[in-house]
Amino acid sequence: MPSKKKAAVQTTAVVLFDATKPITIYEGVDPDTKLSFYIGRTADLLRRAGEHDRSKYKIRELLKLKNFRFRDVVRPVPELPHGCHVKDAAELESYFIFQRGSIYDPIKNPFGCNARLGDHATDMSPERYAELTQMFATTGYVWPEEECAPPEAVSDELASARGVECVISELMEDARTDGDKEAVEALEAHYTLAKMERFAIEKTYYGVRAFAELVLANYKSTYVDSVDLNTLSAELNTVKDKLKEDSEFEDLAGVITAIALVASPDKGRTVSSTAAAGFLEGVVAMIGTREEQRLVWTNETLRKNIYEVRAWTRCNGVRKPQEKAPDAKEASLGGVLVNWKKKSKHYGGECTDLKSVEVVMRDFAWFPNFVGFGAKNKEDWKKLNAQLLAGFAWRNEPEFEGRRPIKGDAGNKSVYVKLQNLVTEGTGSPADVEIALVGLPAPRAEWYRKQISEKRKESLAKMKVRKEANKKKRKRGDEAMEEEEEGEEEEEEEEEGGEEDDV
Repeated sequence: MPSKKKAAVQTTAVVLFDATKPITIYEGVDPDTKLSFYIGRTADLLRRAGEHDRSKYKIRELLKLKNFRFRDVVRPVPELPHGCHVKDAAELESYFIFQRGSIYDPIKNPFGCNARLGDHATDMSPERYAELTQMFATTGYVWPEEECAPPEAVSDELASARGVECVISELMEDARTDGDKEAVEALEAHYTLAKMERFAIEKTYYGVRAFAELVLANYKSTYVDSVDLNTLSAELNTVKDKLKEDSEFEDLAGVITAIALVASPDKGRTVSSTAAAGFLEGVVAMIGTREEQRLVWTNETLRKNIYEVRAWTRCNGVRKPQEKAPDAKEASLGGVLVNWKKKSKHYGGECTDLKSVEVVMRDFAWFPNFVGFGAKNKEDWKKLNAQLLAGFAWRNEPEFEGRRPIKGDAGNKSVYVKLQNLVTEGTGSPADVEIALVGLPAPRAEWYRKQISEKRKESLAKMKVRKEANKKKRKRGDEAMEEEEEGEEEEEEEEEGGEEDDV
């Protein structure tokens, strides 16, 4: 449910893409009447939502009738300039369909293009509609910080540009599916304009390396035999302008000039996405090296060790070094990471120089999980509590008013597994279990406590056996200490905490 708490706005420059992947609620607005004729939602900005009927035939019929320009009539709803969390998207889409009155009616609203009210629209009560109306009139939408960090509020201008691009992309995909060549041709022209407008705005808000990586991502691992040279040329020129803004990097603009000459549209040569990515990877690597030279370190020993960890990881299949590995070098570097993460005096405290370490280790997918494991684990227990309070329940929990089955889909898997283990295995430390149950009606909380207490002793015994088996493996010199084992051991430590207490 959208929160009523006002979020703080971050005004610093963006370094990376929004990690939260906001859902855009968008509308098509008739420039003559100023009324919305269509409301939709899209996931991850540039990927097709595909979750509801887009009434595409009515939309194109209206656009051809009134001769609209796509990029001028489609926009994110102003009430949600930065989008919303995925869990709120269906409800908010339905709210705006109601609020804008965009449902097609042959008599009352012949220009309405929504064929239906959206998912779960019939669940919206008059009271909930009034609550949402009041929210937008006062505090506005606030991201659910118990579930994720809010997206960085770079600017309404950039959020709008991203939204327009994603909507045109979806309409273009619809037209391709239907074989409407005329619509595809018109949309492609507007899509190129929208993409370049978005790109020019992002140049203002991204750091040099992040912006170059943004362009690189358009070509890396796409395996296109011939890229659009006009687009590549425009992107290279924008990267060159960005490099010239900083004296530390302006000499690299000459490298971009050389690449642009090779890939010039005037020469009519074919450039593959692999070649374009290769050109740009060299530039990004040089930027990264210089950026690292600017990093501020408070612990010199840590700085040397982290670079050793990175070198080892690159030479060993981008694996994370394990503290308990039989190889002495790997074990030493694994110990560096573990001790740095703990409150080690040797490195000046818990996660010393984290921002600098994050830059050095930015290319390794395992690193954010390693750093954020404990925090994510705690957040998952809070998410579970929020879902239990919202009426979600385990499959055999006794019936109660408003009961709904908890979902185990990809976006909710870690929370679902925690509840599953809690009920079926009795796992979870007493403190974490209480986080999950806080605020529940007494009968529900007692039902869950009973499930745990009946299975906890058996679960702890199994953990003890498993840990003993792992110790024997290490003594035999086995190498089977994979990354997930460390996560498993951290979970075991948390589950064992206070094991003598009653749950």
